[in-house]
Amino acid sequence: MSFDTLTLVFSKMWEIYSKQVPIMMALALGFTLLAIFESQKSSPGKVWWRNPGLVTDLTYGLIHAGLGPYFKIPALIFVVQVMARAMT
Repeated sequence: MSFDTLTLVFSKMWEIYSKQVPIMMALALGFTLLAIFESQKSSPGKVWWRNPGLVTDLTYGLIHAGLGPYFKIPALIFVVQVMARAMT
């Protein structure tokens, strides 16, 4: 890959993310401010670490983010092969 190609890729990434990061930061700040007020909490009086679904959420998040990319391509190849055999 040449230097020009890398420059083009990074400039395109900067173009996309430079517009999204301020919006994401504003949303994070807004939701953080809402969480500070007791009347705006979704479960007042309950602490987040005693949520019965927390282990499931963390496990799903870690497996999906960590292992998901490694299984996506083989799964797509399998689906395409099955479809190709079904069409012949």
